[in-house]
Amino acid sequence: LIRNPEEPHHHIICLDTGMTEEFESPDVLAIATEIAKQRNLQLVDVQLKLFCVTKKDSE
Repeated sequence: LIRNPEEPHHHIICLDTGMTEEFESPDVLAIATEIAKQRNLQLVDVQLKLFCVTKKDSE
């Protein structure tokens, strides 16, 4: 499966509530593109998943 890396989307997943949110970030694509380029690879997809918990007020 080859996806279009020009339109990647990423996910934030809250382990406390089960909430999942999609987001886009050109910074993630830029970093992934640079990493692939440094290794002489062709980037075909980028996916970032952030697994989080609810931040406590004291933190």
